[in-house]
Amino acid sequence: MGSRSRDRAERASQGRKNKDSAGPIAVRPGAEQFLVECNDTLLLWALDKPAPVRELETEGTRSLAWIDERRCASGDYNGLLHVWDVDAGKVLREMKHGDQVVALATDGKVAWTGGWEKVRTIKRWDVETGKSLGDLKLDKPCASMSRSPDGKRLACVTFGGALHVFDWASGKELANVPKAHDDRADGVAWTNDGRHIVTVSEFDETLRLFDQSGKALHAIRDLPRPARLAVGPDGVVYVAIAYQRIDRFRVTKDALSAI
Repeated sequence: MGSRSRDRAERASQGRKNKDSAGPIAVRPGAEQFLVECNDTLLLWALDKPAPVRELETEGTRSLAWIDERRCASGDYNGLLHVWDVDAGKVLREMKHGDQVVALATDGKVAWTGGWEKVRTIKRWDVETGKSLGDLKLDKPCASMSRSPDGKRLACVTFGGALHVFDWASGKELANVPKAHDDRADGVAWTNDGRHIVTVSEFDETLRLFDQSGKALHAIRDLPRPARLAVGPDGVVYVAIAYQRIDRFRVTKDALSAI
């Protein structure tokens, strides 16, 4: 192993011990593998391997989303959206969002990106050509986004705590909840049946449940620094608490309950 590879391996090892060094994570479709950012490197892990099966050099990835079984999109600190051929370990194309790409969603043909504080828009891209498909103007920058399971809608929470729901194909706004949270939500996800939207905010320490039209249904308060969330294939809502534990919840009759 060369000195550069040893340095990167050492940084990755240190990163797994450092609660703040691991970045976004995305599970590979059709394979028991996942991609995770750590210390300016994308690491591809297989669940049965003790070390990464591939490493991709980056410059600060903020968001990840698989396009298909081979390609993955990454949004960076420097405002670029990259499309990777992960198995070949190379970038296929690059699009310029203009600010840190903190939110990302794709259906394999179209990608949506949300930026940090400078660009108050959601941008849409043709994944195959890299061409811009237009912008959606927002009052505040987008902090997190999620595509619905049926692929027809996009949920987005902005800095300031507003929840927006857009039609995926046209970009038409379907719902707007001005104060879903006191401040930005760090995570947003759809339930598997597409009937509910779950959001979480570290700032007001609240997990919230909405219906697909944006109607507030239920809230669980006083969670200690809930950082991220995801909905698993079993329908369980997984909430990362202060980078130290995972709390689990179920959605039952328009309400959240701890498991």
